[in-house]
Amino acid sequence: TDEKKAIEEGMRQALARRADYRAIAHQLAIQDANRAKAKSDRLPRLDFTVTGNLHGTDDTASSSNSEFWDLDTRDWAMGLSFELPIEGRAAAGAMHKADLERRRLEFQRRNLEDNLLLEVREAVRALRSTEKRIDAAKKAAALAQEQLDGEMNRREQGLRTTFHVLDAEKRRTEAGSNSIKAHIDYQLALQLFHKAGGLLLERNDVIVADEMSPRSARP
Repeated sequence: TDEKKAIEEGMRQALARRADYRAIAHQLAIQDANRAKAKSDRLPRLDFTVTGNLHGTDDTASSSNSEFWDLDTRDWAMGLSFELPIEGRAAAGAMHKADLERRRLEFQRRNLEDNLLLEVREAVRALRSTEKRIDAAKKAAALAQEQLDGEMNRREQGLRTTFHVLDAEKRRTEAGSNSIKAHIDYQLALQLFHKAGGLLLERNDVIVADEMSPRSARP
C-alpha cells in the first residue's frame, strides 16, 4: 500500500540521515577497532630488524663516505625478535570492555530503531489523516458556498429571511476555517515526517557540518 511504502521510505531516510542513529553506528565502529587491536595484542609478535654501521678512516667526510662501499669499512646485522604474551591480562580486559560496550550500543541501536519506526509510522498516518481532512473540508466548503448562494437567491424571491442567509454565511465561514486548519495540520504533520526521517533541517534550508565526516585541511 501507499502507506507501507511511505513508512519504508521514511525508515530508509531515518537510518541514513538521523544524527543519533549515525552516532551509534560510529561508536560501534570504534569498539570494533578497539577489539581488533586488543585481539592483535594477544597474538605472538615476530619482528625482523636490519642495522648497518659505517666506519670512516679518512680525515674528510667525503672520503669517509666513499669508503662505505668497501667491505672492510661497514658492518651489517640482521635479527629476529619474537614476543609471546604470557598472560595478556590487559589485552583480555580491553577485549572484554569492547564486547560489553558493543552489546550496550547494539541494545541502544535496536531501541532507537523501534522508536524511529514509531515516529515514522505516526507521521505517515498523520499525513494521511490530514490529507483526508483537506479533501473533506474542500467538499464541505464548496457545499456551504452552494447553500449560501441558494439562500441568497431564495431571499431575493421572498422565500427566505436575512436570518437564513446569515446562518448560511456562518456555515460557509466555519467550512473555510476548517479547511485552513486542515492545511496547517498537514504542514505540521509533514514537518514531523521530515524530522523522523532526519530531513527537517535540509527541508528548511539549514546546513549543518557533518561532525563524523573527515575534516578537510584549512589554510
